[in-house]
Amino acid sequence: MLRKVQVLGLIALTSMFAPASLFAQRAIRHPPPGIAGCYRLTLGEWSRPLGENAAYHAIPSIVRLDNARAMRGGWRALPDISYPTPNRLRGTPSWTAPRDTVEIMWSNGFQSTTVRLGRRGAKELRGSAIVWSDANEFGSDLPRAKVIARRIACAS
Repeated sequence: MLRKVQVLGLIALTSMFAPASLFAQRAIRHPPPGIAGCYRLTLGEWSRPLGENAAYHAIPSIVRLDNARAMRGGWRALPDISYPTPNRLRGTPSWTAPRDTVEIMWSNGFQSTTVRLGRRGAKELRGSAIVWSDANEFGSDLPRAKVIARRIACAS
């Protein structure tokens, strides 16, 4: 009995001191101000060839970061990548804003592309794109490319 009380006490104590950031993204109901809107993405050269899967990572040149909630957390991003096969992962593309970054993620359930951008004022975000694949054809040397996102007016 004493052992059970000790274990329950330890669990309660641990959960009280768990960092709030672990739960912060889910708790945020609205995106941080000044980020939602449209951006022109300029993608640099990939660090290595994408091969036959290049079409699965062809991010759009203009993206809209929406205020609407995405199914898997964060908020909707539009448009999706024009995959050669139908998109199977509901809730993507989406974007989140952990700390001082903005992350946009596209995925069809097997191939994903994440753009991670540092906030550099209201008009420009800079960072990198990273590719991941279920097939793991890239091993631990994932392709990366520099990305610049410049705010533009959204088309109606």
